[in-house]
Amino acid sequence: MFKRPLPYIYLAREVFGSAGIPHQTLDALPLAAEPYAAAVDLIFEAVASGFSRSTLVALLRSPHFLFTAGDRPITAGAIARFDRNLNTAGYLGGLDRLRTLVDQWTPASTTSSPGVPNQALQVALASLEIADQLAPFTDPAPAADHLNRLSSFLVRHDRLPPLADPLRDRRLRARAAIQSAIAALASAHQRMDNRVTTFAEMAAAVRRWIEEQTFAPRTGSKGVHLVDAQAAPFGFFDEVHLVGLVETEWPDRAPRNIFFPSFLLQQLGWPSEVHRLRATRAAFRDLLQLARQRVTVSTFSLEDDAIVSPSVFLDDLEAAELPVERFEMAERPRVFPAEAISEGPVDPSPLAGSAAAWLALRQSRSPSSLDAFKGMVGTYDRPAFSVGSLETYLECPFKFFGKHVLSLDEEQDDEEAKRPRTQGVFLHRVFQAFFEEWGRAGHRTITLEKLPEARSIFARVVTPLLAELSESEAALERNRLFGTAAAEGLAEIVFRVEAESDAEVIERLLEHRLDGEFELQGAGGPQRVALTGVADRIDLLQDGTLRVIDYKSGRPPITKRMLQLPTYSLCATTQLTGRHGRTWAVGEGGYIAFRDPRRFVPLGDRDRMDQVLADAQLRLLTAVNGIRAGRFPVSPLEPFRCTFCAYANVCRKDYVGDE
Repeated sequence: MFKRPLPYIYLAREVFGSAGIPHQTLDALPLAAEPYAAAVDLIFEAVASGFSRSTLVALLRSPHFLFTAGDRPITAGAIARFDRNLNTAGYLGGLDRLRTLVDQWTPASTTSSPGVPNQALQVALASLEIADQLAPFTDPAPAADHLNRLSSFLVRHDRLPPLADPLRDRRLRARAAIQSAIAALASAHQRMDNRVTTFAEMAAAVRRWIEEQTFAPRTGSKGVHLVDAQAAPFGFFDEVHLVGLVETEWPDRAPRNIFFPSFLLQQLGWPSEVHRLRATRAAFRDLLQLARQRVTVSTFSLEDDAIVSPSVFLDDLEAAELPVERFEMAERPRVFPAEAISEGPVDPSPLAGSAAAWLALRQSRSPSSLDAFKGMVGTYDRPAFSVGSLETYLECPFKFFGKHVLSLDEEQDDEEAKRPRTQGVFLHRVFQAFFEEWGRAGHRTITLEKLPEARSIFARVVTPLLAELSESEAALERNRLFGTAAAEGLAEIVFRVEAESDAEVIERLLEHRLDGEFELQGAGGPQRVALTGVADRIDLLQDGTLRVIDYKSGRPPITKRMLQLPTYSLCATTQLTGRHGRTWAVGEGGYIAFRDPRRFVPLGDRDRMDQVLADAQLRLLTAVNGIRAGRFPVSPLEPFRCTFCAYANVCRKDYVGDE
């Protein structure tokens, strides 16, 4: 029995349901709180967003609708594959864009994209059919037409809850209530006001209509009954439990009259505050007398992190002249599954079915104190190590484990522009095409005198590449490459880095592979490691040194995990020995970064280059030895990156600081 219905009527289903106690909530709930109302919202969001990737996939996954691919229901696995393919294609929304992708993925298409599974293609075809059915919503139409079309869609794709579902009756009643509300609204518009409206106006009207309705769940007549204090005097009860006996509810505060003072209201016959409290106290004593067998009361001390005081009505318990029984809570039985598994020793008795099987499996497993639960998997080796993957290990060993050992896919979020990885690929294509054309034109070194010609060739090479992008993406890439009034372009930075150097270029190696076994110096002496990687650009200079350049779509890595550029420099000196009849040493190198304000970040000064390379070898061998030993603990180099790590859902970290 409660004074105010919230939050008790919402908590009843979770608390009593998890304890296996039948209960009745004798109060109406908002119809908008039913899951089927949220399913209708998925339709509205899909149309309003222009069938974006997230809303379209959410609609496909809804358990309230049945969508088919051919003559078979769409499975969750097929939807997941479809979602990944949309992400790979950079799909952000739009019916025309979706239709283009489906055409490209269809095997009969001359422009079909390889690697699209048949299941994902079937889901894509079903999604296009769904979008075509919902597309008329985007055009203004009479309100009744919009509503009738919505009703037809709901009926056509309706999925009945299974017969064994304990909430089947409730779900059917909620579905009928919402569909009846939509039909009634359509009928009202047809008879009274069938003006032309937009989809947004129609969706808002349906949402308001649903929000105004209430829904009384029917769960039987047995078990615990939740009743408010005003209705309770009209019932007959064996046991009564009064909840929420705090000063803010028992007694409830009288509203203040802002128009008339209290002394004037008393002269007009209004009851005083003293009389009101006496009546409220008498009503409370009546509640104490309702139970035939026993009455219990409860209070609490915290509400929304604020301390609240017990109700003054607790002092009336002795005046009720009822016999008092006191019981201790120390040995209370465990009722809820959370109590069974969180309080020691574990008690499996409150669990049943799959939950009991899960607990038995957990109890039979090896103890969590073993090294296997701390990222230690035993010896592990690879035929060759990618330098980029070793940087990932330095960033976080468990991230390497998820990505390269378990081969888990990274979930990519939608972006307004091209994703950073795609931007990096485009950047590599641009500068590779330029330097290839620069060499074919008979040029080697870019000098100050040749800057105008370099700019001209660069513009000629980049123009067809930009034409492959959408208009908005092309504008962004053009500004990054050629610069704006506020910032210098990447092309100018690349040209000036070379033009300001006195060294003459003999040969350029573009996208040069550095695969093989290389000898590296570690703390315990030399060690041979098979490595694989691709250097973006290596310039062989007249003075016998190498200039190694690495392009980054974001920012260059911090020094503690910087491996690619110094490792490529070391491997190049070994692999290129004898080229042009000489040996080579590392002269200079640096990162050309999209998102770093410095744009060009040098590897290090010439007089410190040996120390930079030596430190990189130690970091690389530390990563290699850790991987070979099977050490993959959760140990991020920068803990803040855990907030957006792609493998957070499978991470076993207990705690990672956020400093």
